[in-house]
Amino acid sequence: MIGIITYGSLINPIEIDKIAPDALYIPVKVNGYRRSFSQKARYRKGKNNEKGVLTIDKHNKSWFNGLLLYSLSDEYIESYKNLHMK
Repeated sequence: MIGIITYGSLINPIEIDKIAPDALYIPVKVNGYRRSFSQKARYRKGKNNEKGVLTIDKHNKSWFNGLLLYSLSDEYIESYKNLHMK
């Protein structure tokens, strides 16, 4: 099984339905990482040239909450890899 942990705006069920309508999901707590705006967006347009993307950074004393998406289609996994893992 391949799953994807989402966080930020992607813990909203309406947003999940837009990107992966067939996905199932459960809440998770991820230890050893924290959220931060430490990456510039590659394809988003921002206001006043502000294009930060919420990412995660390793930080031993921190944690973040999110959702584990699973039961994802093969097509979704491939499109995710093409968009986010290059």
